[in-house]
Amino acid sequence: MTKCNSHHYNKCHSHYSNCHVRKSCKKFVIPCIPYTICEEGEYHVTQDFTASAGNAITVNVSNVCIEFCCDAKLTLTGPSTKGIYIAPVENVQIINPNICGTDGQNNFAIQTAGSGNVDIFGGKFQNLEEVVRVDNGSGDVVLKDSNIQNCSFGVHVLRGSVVSGVRVLNNVGAHTHKWYIVEVDAKCTNCAVNGNDLIYARSWIWQCENCHIENNRIFIPVVSGDTDWFNAIIGCGGWRPTTIPAPETVPNSEKFGCQSCKIDDNQISVGEYGNAAENSFCTMIGIICQYCAACSITRCNVDMNDFQSAALFAGKSYVTTCIASSYCEQCTYKDIYYSRASLGSFVCDIWDDNQFCKNSTIFDCASHGCYYCYCGQRCLGISYDRCTAANGVVGWFISEGAIGTVLNHCQGNSMTHAGVWNCRASAGGTVQVIITDPFLAPPVKTVVRNSTFIETVNGIYAGDVGATAGDGTAYGMLDNNIVIP
Repeated sequence: MTKCNSHHYNKCHSHYSNCHVRKSCKKFVIPCIPYTICEEGEYHVTQDFTASAGNAITVNVSNVCIEFCCDAKLTLTGPSTKGIYIAPVENVQIINPNICGTDGQNNFAIQTAGSGNVDIFGGKFQNLEEVVRVDNGSGDVVLKDSNIQNCSFGVHVLRGSVVSGVRVLNNVGAHTHKWYIVEVDAKCTNCAVNGNDLIYARSWIWQCENCHIENNRIFIPVVSGDTDWFNAIIGCGGWRPTTIPAPETVPNSEKFGCQSCKIDDNQISVGEYGNAAENSFCTMIGIICQYCAACSITRCNVDMNDFQSAALFAGKSYVTTCIASSYCEQCTYKDIYYSRASLGSFVCDIWDDNQFCKNSTIFDCASHGCYYCYCGQRCLGISYDRCTAANGVVGWFISEGAIGTVLNHCQGNSMTHAGVWNCRASAGGTVQVIITDPFLAPPVKTVVRNSTFIETVNGIYAGDVGATAGDGTAYGMLDNNIVIP
């Protein structure tokens, strides 16, 4: 790679006009590409460039600020071309980057190769495979205040990487389908996806500890009719192991992909659902937590805009869920509004591995217009406290493999089949079954107390036409409840 001669540059009218890397530093203009930075200072891109191979700009030294001025744009046209490659150095700022790629060319805007303290803000990014690739050993990488359109990945932490402090803040964007994704075998600590306003996007933080997904707004105008069977708009947790050992043989450090993380104050909504391909099947989930320990979801609003089709499940290709929890322990869900979905809250063994969600609490939540407002299968010690369910088919669907479920001070209004359903699901019953279970263990030791069910058919129910005889004895306690037909 040829290094171009630097020229002093002392004037720029950019919105971000000050170099924040050092109080005083040399200023240079980048006259051509490819260009390698080997001297600390402030560098300005003042004209349009097109790169067809390799790295357009390489940063090989710490304490560097790169600023795009006067609407200058960097266009990547060749396969696997990278806009800015940052070697294992410290303290790099990239201000107002304007980088676009070419569809199908696997272009990266910025790659941090073990870099630390990298700030990227005020950017415009289009048609890229990845906006920011974060490699092993990188830390405190921030992407903020940027506009990202038609990219495959917003921030991508590569397989096997260990990183910390990666933050995606206050960005807007559309058609960037994986906003922050951490590959299997990677590990992130103290990371965040906060304050973003996104259309047609997903925000996932996997394999994390003490990470936050907060104050994001995500809107999916149309769910396409593809055959991708599993979609989650926000995800937190770990990847499913390729082989499933006995749960008691797996240490917590390996069992839980996500620990002590928070998903707070997010708003998720869906516009409409396209026609799925014939005989295809798709799940659409607002928020999923799987393989999590001591994580929390609070003050989220999830509207899946899918109630009528849920009631006609036999003729539809989508199962929609507001929030799904799978293989989680000691997690909390508070002050959440679930609306218009096949399943409001789904605590389950989603992969049918016969591993339970355990000892988690759902409280002060409201579920409205869902087929099953709250659903629990293959779970142990799940507690619902001060939760409400309204205008659905079943308020609490407690079914296969649920042990020790507790409802306390809950209320169900206007359920067309049951306030509480406490038996095995069966396609032969009077409730259209959305989720069936291959293990077929009836729920046991269910406790319902201090709860009220108003204008709800079969207020507290334990039997159906298709249910197995004896399922009605599965309650551990019914105490101080009120049922008003």
